Amino acid sequence: MNPETLRQQVRKQPFEAFRVYLSDGSHYDIRHPEMIAITQAASTLGSKWLNEASIYVTIEPCSMCAGALVLARIKNIVYGAKDPKTGACGSVINIVNHKKLNHRIKVEKGILEKECGYLLKEFFRKKRAKQQ
Repeated sequence: MNPETLRQQVRKQPFEAFRVYLSDGSHYDIRHPEMIAITQAASTLGSKWLNEASIYVTIEPCSMCAGALVLARIKNIVYGAKDPKTGACGSVINIVNHKKLNHRIKVEKGILEKECGYLLKEFFRKKRAKQQ
């Protein structure tokens, strides 16, 4: 699959990786949607470099995911809600545009911010309700 085809698929289903993560019920911290997306895209494209790829996520990537995105050489990150506790695209730290790293990522933030915030709040509300 060429990068443009992959990009078109992501545009059609921007929250798909997030839904996969939420619906599988796992509690593995390393299985963030970004990590799943990187693995699946690299496998599909047959390359560890995702130079022309964009990733669309509901919340600003954490430092683990931001570092993985830099190493995968993702071209663009588009996210909705800022993460004031662990955001690594500028909110807390800026790994994706750190001057000492060999790759920089273009970041577009605040896309569907209200809707993304709602999805996250609902997810955690349901999770807390299950635990009680």
